Amino acid sequence: MKAEELRIGNIIKFSESDEFFRVCEIMPNGFRVINKNEDTWIEEWQFEGIEITQDWLVNFGFLKMNSTWWTCYKNTNFRMSISFDLEWSDNWTGIRIKSIHQLQNLFYALTGEELSLSGI
Repeated sequence: MKAEELRIGNIIKFSESDEFFRVCEIMPNGFRVINKNEDTWIEEWQFEGIEITQDWLVNFGFLKMNSTWWTCYKNTNFRMSISFDLEWSDNWTGIRIKSIHQLQNLFYALTGEELSLSGI
């Protein structure tokens, strides 16, 4: 994964542990990150994306309806759905994403708002 894939506020995982960090600053070969009150610097090769799971979706405020996860944006008609099913219907346009930072970036691109968690 390269620095170009991240935005400030993205949540990433330190490769050597199961700790999650929020990106605070992006430099060409590394990132300044924070976890609770710990502020540290890591290089590109030291982090990895976090796989999207149902637990993460619940923590971001998504709700499960049938086999699809939904979130509505500020009570408007904007809706984002996520399916773990690899089959796509002909009438749906799907984007395949695998990591939390990709979900955060897509949400920001569509809404102009951050999809984030507190406590990290």
